[in-house]
Amino acid sequence: MDKPKTTWMVVLSILLILGSFLPIQTIAETLRSPESYTFSHMALLDAENQKLPTEISGSDTLRLSFDLAIEKNTSVSLSLPENSQTKDQHIYQAGELSIRVEDHQLQIVNDKDHEVSLEDLLLDFQLAKEVRAETAISLDFFEEVSFPLKIRPPNRSTTLSSLGGVTPFSGLDKTSTVNDMLLKDIYIIRSGNTKEYIVKDGVPQVPQPTVKVGDGVYFDYRFTVPSEANLKKDDYIIVDLPEEHFNFSTLSNKGPFYESGSNTKIGEIELIDVGGDKKLKIVFNENVEQKWNGLDDCFLTAYGTAGRETTDGEVGQSETGRYPIVIDPKPDEGNPGNPIGNLETITKNGGTYANSNAVYWTISLMMDSYKKALNGETPDFYQNVILEDQFDESLSNISVSMYMNIYTVTDDGKMAKDPIGQVQFIGPSGSNTLTPLQTLVQGAAESSADFEQRIRANLYPCYGITKENKLIANFRNLPNLTGSRSEGLLLFGNGTLSAKERIWKVIDDTVLAGRITAERGEKTKEAYERYFSHDNGGQYDNYPFGFNVRINAETSLGEGSVIENKAVVSWENNSEGKEGESNKITINNWGGGATRVPPTTFRLKKMDNDTKEILKNVEFELKKETSPGSGTYTTIANGIKKTDGSGVLLYENLTNGKYCLIEKNNPDPKYKEKLEIVPPDGIGEEGKYYFTIDRSAKEGIAVSAYNFLAVGKIKLIKEDAETDEKLNDAVFTLRNKDGTDVVSPNVSLETGKNYLYQYNDTTKTYTIVEDTPTSGTAGEITIEDLPLGEYYFQEERAPDGYTYDDDGKSSGAILSTDGQTVSVTRKNRKKIGQLDLIKTGPDGTKLDGAEFELYSVKGASNETKLGGTFITGKNYHYQYNRTAQAYEFIESNGIEGELHITGLPLGKYYLKETKAPDGFKITGNGKTAVKEITADGVTITFEMINELAEGDVTLIKKDATNDKNLKGAKFKVATDALGTIFFAPEELEVGDGTNPTGSYKAIKNGANWTFQLVSTVTPIGKLIIEGLPEGDYYFIETKAPDGYVQLSAAHKFTITAGQTAAENLVTIQNHPKGTLPKTGGTGKHLILGVGTLATMLVVGYFLSEQVRRKREGDRG
Repeated sequence: MDKPKTTWMVVLSILLILGSFLPIQTIAETLRSPESYTFSHMALLDAENQKLPTEISGSDTLRLSFDLAIEKNTSVSLSLPENSQTKDQHIYQAGELSIRVEDHQLQIVNDKDHEVSLEDLLLDFQLAKEVRAETAISLDFFEEVSFPLKIRPPNRSTTLSSLGGVTPFSGLDKTSTVNDMLLKDIYIIRSGNTKEYIVKDGVPQVPQPTVKVGDGVYFDYRFTVPSEANLKKDDYIIVDLPEEHFNFSTLSNKGPFYESGSNTKIGEIELIDVGGDKKLKIVFNENVEQKWNGLDDCFLTAYGTAGRETTDGEVGQSETGRYPIVIDPKPDEGNPGNPIGNLETITKNGGTYANSNAVYWTISLMMDSYKKALNGETPDFYQNVILEDQFDESLSNISVSMYMNIYTVTDDGKMAKDPIGQVQFIGPSGSNTLTPLQTLVQGAAESSADFEQRIRANLYPCYGITKENKLIANFRNLPNLTGSRSEGLLLFGNGTLSAKERIWKVIDDTVLAGRITAERGEKTKEAYERYFSHDNGGQYDNYPFGFNVRINAETSLGEGSVIENKAVVSWENNSEGKEGESNKITINNWGGGATRVPPTTFRLKKMDNDTKEILKNVEFELKKETSPGSGTYTTIANGIKKTDGSGVLLYENLTNGKYCLIEKNNPDPKYKEKLEIVPPDGIGEEGKYYFTIDRSAKEGIAVSAYNFLAVGKIKLIKEDAETDEKLNDAVFTLRNKDGTDVVSPNVSLETGKNYLYQYNDTTKTYTIVEDTPTSGTAGEITIEDLPLGEYYFQEERAPDGYTYDDDGKSSGAILSTDGQTVSVTRKNRKKIGQLDLIKTGPDGTKLDGAEFELYSVKGASNETKLGGTFITGKNYHYQYNRTAQAYEFIESNGIEGELHITGLPLGKYYLKETKAPDGFKITGNGKTAVKEITADGVTITFEMINELAEGDVTLIKKDATNDKNLKGAKFKVATDALGTIFFAPEELEVGDGTNPTGSYKAIKNGANWTFQLVSTVTPIGKLIIEGLPEGDYYFIETKAPDGYVQLSAAHKFTITAGQTAAENLVTIQNHPKGTLPKTGGTGKHLILGVGTLATMLVVGYFLSEQVRRKREGDRG
């Protein structure tokens, strides 16, 4: 064979062998083309899907339109242009196929096993804020297409300043005169009106509270306007907002700007757009010019929702100046599949909009009937449905709208809790609308009673609001099964989509968004088929059974004011109507304002000392000193006044002189007589306040008056029901007499601690806090500074090892006078269980006469002996002896072979056998396992079997010729002379004097016995067995010592109870076979020689073969 050819074949073979170890998949992936997707027909459009104009505004919303082909099993993430910004959005979603924008990346996933082509996809985006001021840019998408854009310059005179600054505008701009513009606080308001500060008083808080996309964040600004600003009507100030990561809506950033001294509106706050940037603008009215002397303590609050998460953990300097804010991703939305609870004929819930004087209520009507219809049950039918709601006198700009929520269903086809969308009604003009009712207006000469009657008698669904702010709405029939709009409300549908098809679209969109599965979507459609099946086969699938009425209004009340009212719905055959639960809303801080008190004005604001809730209708009397220094005072004209709806008492146009203000009545019995006015007058005369008016002064007198709650103390004492020992580790909550929580969220109160009821200025709620400077008393809870009222303690957790058999309520504690202390006592009994033991022999016979000790176990090694001796055949009960003041066991006759101990507290226990029944022995150390009574009424059980007495044996293996001990012999133990039935399966080896062998212990596992090797060195030739039951046995030799003849006969031995191995000796001898070759002989040399010869023969053969092949090659 040719040598090069042979060499290449060898190399190729090696490569093939090595290649067989490479993963085929790796090779395939390497060869796979990276182009697993293809874009086409890419174009830029405006927000209305129209072609872009020649120039665009930097703040415009743009759309990228494109077609996309995706290969099977593709998942790819593509970066979007750096000079653009996007919000997370779903572009396409259908099962295993999804296209979405997340973290400014286009995420493409096709988990299908075939290629997919999609057309007319739309991606919304805006230009990045930093490029909006440029005149031209280029947008490069996916290295496919580049779009050049011209940007229209923003129409403004100067560059906007950083957050917290103000921006000069042309015209009536007065922002340059503003002093000390400060972003004072940034915070979130959680449930329970709890403020969590990101920045407080200009100081960043560490750690920052969690802010997620979608959370609302408040920005509080503070500033002053000096007198030289000379504000006039239409003058304005503009303030920047941090809009890069926050969205600001008009609804939450508008409202009046008040002068808090007189509660006069001196301006309006509005949200404006300047070149794509959102700003707050305060426009002043003519009232600001009255008695102008500047504005102090101006405040302005902006409210925005976090729009997108931050990169690298914080918002940049352009966003919040020196206050970086970390914004986390938005949490996943849960699937709306939880079952809905009970629904009522009418419910009313209300609230306030963030940072606004706007308030709202949602009144849900006939939702119980809606639920029946959706669940396939028989709904209710109502005729001449009337809604009445008396609004607060402070409300204005009231609007009424309506809609019907669409709900999904649970797995069993029942109405689920959360709505997935809404549908609108047909309006009077036939179009879809949120205001489907005719609006009636009360005539100038028409009485409110006549106006109400006119609304009730109207033959078309309508509503009106009386001069006294009372809403009357006439819905006619519900549901309206006629198809005529005059007979009641109907859902909107037209030639494009019917009402039912619009409901279907809401369901399909919810499936597409991934909020519910396609299967649940089909079940929901089936439910609405049932919903529209209650019209006896009618053709109109557009009637509502229940719906929501939304009421929006504005209030003039300030922070802390409370609006409370009820709504009533009535219908034919129920003229008295169904009254909803009382609904209360508290007005939050909103908008902005300033303080200004002219020199001739005295202003007092009356408030609760803790909550700062305004106190209305408190009567005062103002007197003036008749002549300087006389000390005599007389009531001035119109000197008796009450605090108004904002808690303000105002005396204006006062002349120079000294005055004395007297509170005429205590506002509420829950308050003490004590009144505190800040700042104090320096005189301190109880119930009076002195001040002086000087018309030449820069400003007048503004004070705050505070009333204090009358309070008392409640003490709870927790005791053991048997010993009267005071118990710690109990947990309670405090409840009002009617069962409601005293504070929300409720606070767990522990025995052994003292607590204070106090107001939390941060959360604006009352709470109960531990009085840590004081030491509590074991087994007691004290709560101080509780308002007068009736309370009780609700036991939430008994002390460890205790329980109670009632409802957990303490007796009532009534505080009726200021400074009173009331005590209540509540007892617990120990949780107890039972211990049972059954004592038997090996054959299952129950045995009396066994004696035990009982031990309680705590921790790893702490054991305590309880009582004396416990004997099988007896019962024992553990109970407290009040005379001896100690626990003891009471004995009684029991069941043969059984031991029962009752009344044991929770804990771990075991029994130790100290005396076995006659004829039996104690097994092991006589201890049972440790078991625990874990709960009240639990029984722990033990079973113990006494074995018959046992003994030991020693076998000694010797040379029959010289009496020498021999090693290496092995035996089995049989129970018959023929050696066919073995006591245990193990083969036992005699000791060798070196290794741990030769000693064994008989162990019973269930019904079988085994020999367990004892880890000890046994002398040569000895085999020691311990723990054999009494009886006759036979040693069967299974292996003789090396060089000796194996014994064929069995060797009998006997075990007697208590016999030791040293006492029971058995000697067994073996005869030698003969003599073995000596070690160190010639055998090994012979083997080496043979091996060497064989090697030489093989080498010689291969050499001769090589020569032969070479000769043949030469001849060829």
